[in-house]
Parts: sequence; C-alpha cells; structure tokens
Amino acid sequence: MINIKKQRRRLTETIKIIFMIRYISIVYFSLFFGCAANHLPISGSKFVEFINDGKLGMRLDAEVVKDKRFKLQIPMGLLQSEHTVSYYFGHSLSFARDQKIIIFYFPMKKDIEDYRASDLNYKKFEELCEKENIAEELTGIRLRHASHFGINKINGRVYVIYLNVNDRDMNDFNYSINSFKEW
Repeated sequence: MINIKKQRRRLTETIKIIFMIRYISIVYFSLFFGCAANHLPISGSKFVEFINDGKLGMRLDAEVVKDKRFKLQIPMGLLQSEHTVSYYFGHSLSFARDQKIIIFYFPMKKDIEDYRASDLNYKKFEELCEKENIAEELTGIRLRHASHFGINKINGRVYVIYLNVNDRDMNDFNYSINSFKEW
C-alpha cells in the first residue's frame, strides 16, 4: 500500500516537471521567435518588415474594435517600439537621433480623404496636424525645428508619419511611410 502511494507521488511529480518544462520551453520559444517575427530582415536590404498583428482591442460604444493589421518596411536600427490604446491605436517606432515613425489608427473617424505629404518643414507639418486634428496626439513628442516631416494618410483613418528626420535619411523614411500594407 505504501509502495503504491510513493509511486503515485513520483508519477505526479514527474508529470508536473514535464508540464513545467513544456511551459518554459513554450515561453522561451514565443519570446525568441515572437520578437523576431515582428522585425523580419529583408535579405540584402537596409529595411526590416515591421508587422502589427492587430491583437490589441478596445471597447467603443458597446462594440469591441481591433487594431489594424499591417506591415511596414522600416529602416534598420529600430531602438524602441511603444504601443498606445486610447480612442485611437498608436504605434511609435524610435530610431537613432530622435527620428521616429508613428502610426495612428482612428477606427471611428469618418474622413475618407487620402493624401501624401513628404519633406515638410516644421511650420507646414504643424499646420497640417492642426488641420487634421492630430496635433493633440503628438504633444508628448519633441519635434526638432530643423528636421523634415512627412505624413501618409490612408483610407481616411490611418496616419503613417515620420518625425525629426535628417537630410541623409529622407529617402529611407519616405519609402517606409509609403510601404504601409494592410493584411
């Protein structure tokens, strides 16, 4: 009788250890490959593919709204990626020298006008943000007056913006904001 209890206890402990090892391996696997899947290098290029899987959600007017699923070719050298959920979905991608790419998705916006504006100076960019009512979302970001700015507005609800870009990186950031693709 005592022998059977010891065997059951050992079997239970062994099963717990197996499940713990399995859980730890799944966590490590998802950490290593999950992070790598969001920034896939394009062979022979100075760009990587940034992927937003659209898993973030929020409740608006008793309805659950999901973030937009998209892919974007971004320049190599991403330092930090931050995500915001408010009445909009925001993604801030930070690069060296305080250069940024920001993606806003406003699910409840009714505007349908699309446009592209690149190589804007500080004054024109500020006026355009006021006209589009997105200046408030950019208040926490330091904008350098001597830099270049650009906006790509897609389907009236998605803004892909680059900020504080210097002259030599202009072409890369222009390519990046124009490479936005929903999937």
